[in-house]
Amino acid sequence: MVGDLVALMLDESLGISTDYAIIEHGIHSCTAGYVLDPRRTKLKKYWKYTDRWKEEYINQFADDAVIVSHDTDFSKTLDNTTIQIVCDAVNVVYFARRFQQLHRDAVVDTVRQSMNTVTDAGFVLDYANDITEWQTYHQFLSRFNVDNVRQLCFVDELRKFMRGLNACVDVGWATHVHTRWLERNA
Repeated sequence: MVGDLVALMLDESLGISTDYAIIEHGIHSCTAGYVLDPRRTKLKKYWKYTDRWKEEYINQFADDAVIVSHDTDFSKTLDNTTIQIVCDAVNVVYFARRFQQLHRDAVVDTVRQSMNTVTDAGFVLDYANDITEWQTYHQFLSRFNVDNVRQLCFVDELRKFMRGLNACVDVGWATHVHTRWLERNA
């Protein structure tokens, strides 16, 4: 959905120089015109690593560093520090369509192969259904609903959510990143 955006809004240090990302790592994840530090997005391709490697990987970062992950099972072992990104059924098709538009065919094919159900309805509806089933079945302690990501109130919703977790949001930075995201996703 927009986990990369939320992560960058929460942690300015997650964004790095585009030149560094291209030269050192190749671009992996971009949002709002920023490249996410590839050293902190390795768990987006979680199947490449053992649980022991993941534990060592996570432990190398400061306690307040934001790490992006798609690893449901491993994230559940860190439930007290994991924020699950969710949306309502009304918006899930938007996010599924956006995913297909933003990613290369090879990435979409990888996701299609991992889905629980593939029907004749097409990728977007199948993926939307898969997301809905996933977020219904997997209930993390902290769930942030991103339905209003296309609205100006999104930054304030994130601030209030994080305050409920006894964490602060740099509202100036979060607003800057969100505004850039809105400009690119109008």
